[in-house]
Amino acid sequence: MSAKFPGSELEPALTAVSSPAPDGSAGLDLYIETVSVHRVFAGDVPRSTTRVLAAGQRPLSATAFTGRATSTAWHTIPSWDLIATKDRLPLLSCPDAVADIISAAVRGVRP
Repeated sequence: MSAKFPGSELEPALTAVSSPAPDGSAGLDLYIETVSVHRVFAGDVPRSTTRVLAAGQRPLSATAFTGRATSTAWHTIPSWDLIATKDRLPLLSCPDAVADIISAAVRGVRP
């Protein structure tokens, strides 16, 4: 997806760390560089918050960028989204909007 939609700042901010894959083969875990978390992930929350986020982040398998989806669930399963144009972490900076969408999804209605 990142190659299809250029301009993302996430991929260049990732650090790869060797880690075993679920099948035991060699794999890579990806982390957002600590110094980049605020800029690429959560620019509108305090830096003190992004430092905590950086320290506690869970890794992302590198296969997330290379694996292929076998189906498109949103074609058959109702889904909701929140599109943030400048904020990359709305659950911290706009929690009410996020909660409204989650509540709407639970009720099965559009917000």
